[in-house]
Amino acid sequence: GAGDLPEEHKGRVMEYINRLDKFDGGDIASICVTEGLFEEAFTIYKKFDDKKAAVAVLLNDLKDLERAKDFATACNLDEVWSTLAEAELSSGKIPEAIDSFVKAKDPSQYLRVIDAAQDADEYHALITFLQMARKKDFGTQEARSAIDTAMLIAYARTNMVSELEEFLSSPNIANVEEVGDRCFEMGSYEAAKMLFNSISKHDKLASCLVRVEKYAEAVEAAKKANFTR
Repeated sequence: GAGDLPEEHKGRVMEYINRLDKFDGGDIASICVTEGLFEEAFTIYKKFDDKKAAVAVLLNDLKDLERAKDFATACNLDEVWSTLAEAELSSGKIPEAIDSFVKAKDPSQYLRVIDAAQDADEYHALITFLQMARKKDFGTQEARSAIDTAMLIAYARTNMVSELEEFLSSPNIANVEEVGDRCFEMGSYEAAKMLFNSISKHDKLASCLVRVEKYAEAVEAAKKANFTR
């Protein structure tokens, strides 16, 4: 392939690139990619201000995340940050990916980000992503519920008790009971207690109180549970 061109030919290719005009830039760049001339393709895309295509060459062809990050920082465009973020996420660089998604103000990959961050225990990073998504008032009812639910889990897992409390008392569409159940299963009884209490799930609240040895309160909660059945 042309990737094995002798150096003086490569020099000539670069010289030719510098003389290109706008009309054939994109076509020539894609030919360069096909021929394995990735640096040349990158230079062309950059020259003709197709920064998204330029960063894609750095990521997909040159496989250079560091350089792509430097490029994203230099041009500071949302679409470039998004492209970088998806590559970082696919490489398992969760905090870096979240940082890039936040810079891009792009919550579109929320399901992938939530799954990856929860699996990797990257809850502090996840909170910044979810805050960005909520600020943008992003997505369908279903998406917003998933984002709010993930926020509650993140606050519970990081023991951010006052944030958890504040979140529960402000408008949200989280699935509070589901998060309470998860906390209970993980033995986070204090968080579970707050969650069940906020939605008046007295029977589940009673179980939490028994686990933290607050027997009198547990009896009260159990009575309320029977009363409201």
